[in-house]
Amino acid sequence: AMNNQRFINFFAPVLLYSDIADAYAALGQTAQAQTYYALANQYATSVELFKNHINQAIAYFDAGQTAESFAELRRAERIGGDAATLNWNYATFYRLLGDPANALKHYQRALSGWEDSAHYSDVTREGIIYQIGALQFAQKNFTAAITAFQQILDTTYDQALVTNALGNAYAATGEYEKALTFFQSSIALNDRPETHLALAFTYYALGRTDKAQIEVDYVLLYDPQNLRAQQLQTWLRAGTPPAF
Repeated sequence: AMNNQRFINFFAPVLLYSDIADAYAALGQTAQAQTYYALANQYATSVELFKNHINQAIAYFDAGQTAESFAELRRAERIGGDAATLNWNYATFYRLLGDPANALKHYQRALSGWEDSAHYSDVTREGIIYQIGALQFAQKNFTAAITAFQQILDTTYDQALVTNALGNAYAATGEYEKALTFFQSSIALNDRPETHLALAFTYYALGRTDKAQIEVDYVLLYDPQNLRAQQLQTWLRAGTPPAF
């Protein structure tokens, strides 16, 4: 009984203070969150310390305190144990700050360190690969993007998202027939107007204006103010040939 009590006395403050801190962080009350993270850290094991520093980093970042957020990540890095979670957060911060080069570097580190990581968070290998593909696409490295997205095709990751991303990447390389197939697969899984618009542009690029018109009409029915759909509608009515 004494051992059980000592177990509770040691761990309960970590859980209690961490939960309170997480609640304050979710409310955007960063100062209060940091106070309770600091209290939790006084009782924490190395695993709990790592998690708390990651959570503190996220809370600081969400509050716009960038320097403090990276300082917390460096503290987590000194503790170590989960390179995937650590580098995922580095990468996400850099991505949101508009630094794709550093974001890509850290997503790649998260992937390379996947097998040796303790996985203290819900970060997934497929999620890392998707972000790598998305960054490659944003930097117009379309072949690299396709390679990444193909790795998570037919996995548990959101296949509507993956097939849509492959459609966009193939369209960007001019492989419109492949793009068409992936956009249609994405729509079958999750019927979204933005994918119908991508499909419309693909049909337009292939010269299949009748099908492009059907897709544009569908998009404008749900989103009459969509500027890209309006532009394509204008081109279709004018018989303007594709300029891409």
